[in-house]
Amino acid sequence: MGRQSRPLRNKWLTFPSKRQMRKEHSAPHAREMILDLIERVPKSAAARRVERILELLVAAEQCRVEIFRDSFAVGLSVRGETLDESDRLHIPQKGFECSLPLCRFSDKKVEELNRKFTNALRELQALLICYQWRPTVEDRYYHSLGQRLLWDQTKAWDTEENRAVQFLLMMEIGGTPGLLMEIGGSQRILRYRRCRECKAWFYAMTDHQKFCSEACRKRYTSHSAEFKEKRAEYMRKKYRPAEKERARRSLELTRGNTIPGKRR
Repeated sequence: MGRQSRPLRNKWLTFPSKRQMRKEHSAPHAREMILDLIERVPKSAAARRVERILELLVAAEQCRVEIFRDSFAVGLSVRGETLDESDRLHIPQKGFECSLPLCRFSDKKVEELNRKFTNALRELQALLICYQWRPTVEDRYYHSLGQRLLWDQTKAWDTEENRAVQFLLMMEIGGTPGLLMEIGGSQRILRYRRCRECKAWFYAMTDHQKFCSEACRKRYTSHSAEFKEKRAEYMRKKYRPAEKERARRSLELTRGNTIPGKRR
């Protein structure tokens, strides 16, 4: 009996296993911190800001992963010209200098991704200026010292919005940059996705998950051309012939049970 080989995985888009996800409790925290805020009052200014930051983080990370996969990981010969330090700095209004991507690329497709990556970072840097936090140190039940970022709380929405943005920046894109650059792995921010059917945000538990629920998956599949073609083929080759056969047998049984000269 031959050995069964494991399917190859895309090393550029690797995520923690489902067991690891349950252990880290990322999904419940994502629901509590981010998704509930966006869904509860979607038209509020706070929810719109958080949602836009989430969209930009996802877009920036997708571009970064593709650029790393298609250019840097292939070899330095694919790398384009390096920008001067002065061209890499972006100074948002009333903000500090922030670094932007390092290179330009000769490949048009990669350079277009690089442009989208740069624009997403610029908008993120501008949006994040309004959040003013200050660090503090606190006790963690005598087990250790802990750090926390505080803000001037004026209303409940301020607390929820600041907690959501901190969670996205520190938990979902935080980590070990050296290791990530070495293996080209993607951050957990790519677990946040829009359902292909209802367009609602959800937190994916698997690499291939594209829908927020089984109902949305079935509804989306029923609209696809492939599903309609398969259904038409099924109706033509199996369902309609079977219906004709049932009608024929029913007619034969009816004729067989009819007594000549009498009406039923």
